[in-house]
Amino acid sequence: MPRYCALRQLKSVNVILARVNAWLPFTDYLALCWYEVGANLYGLPAYNQAADVLYQQLSE
Repeated sequence: MPRYCALRQLKSVNVILARVNAWLPFTDYLALCWYEVGANLYGLPAYNQAADVLYQQLSE
């Protein structure tokens, strides 16, 4: 993250890092939804396994 901010000439690395961290649970939830849809559409075990991992992360 510091390298990205340096390349973009952003000075408030801590603020940007806090914003990114605030969005991570939401992106995990979207990924969970994606894997659930994939599991229903394709019936592949990998989709169910990925969804289970994300569900465990979100329920902690």
